[in-house]
Amino acid sequence: MIVLGLLLLLLVAVVVAAVMLEGGGDPALLDLQAFTIDTDVRGIFVAGAATVLVGVFGASLLMSGLKRSRRKRAEVKALKAKAASKTAKPSPETARPAPTGQSGSTAAGPPTAVEQRRRNDGEDDDGTDEYFETTPRDR
Repeated sequence: MIVLGLLLLLLVAVVVAAVMLEGGGDPALLDLQAFTIDTDVRGIFVAGAATVLVGVFGASLLMSGLKRSRRKRAEVKALKAKAASKTAKPSPETARPAPTGQSGSTAAGPPTAVEQRRRNDGEDDDGTDEYFETTPRDR
């Protein structure tokens, strides 16, 4: 593709050089209804080349804008999906089983915060939890 592109650019350069170096140039009248332009063949060629360049520039701006908006839409969609997966309730297959009263981790994953505190504090296994006492303390 690069070689083909370079060959086309070389061909364009040769055509432009041939048109610009052509001697004399025949006079030409460009009638645009509202006004007329007296020029020669080179002037019409340059006007056509400028029109093509403006058209190609506009098309490239359009394509880059479409690519950018497509990337933004894909990013927003991915972020929405990520946010939905974080806020979604766990399904029955992925839900953690109810605690069985044993300390330690269950087969479903790492230990809960209460289980971790029990390990760290060395709490007795009498079923009471000092962090969640239901009766007020005497002071």
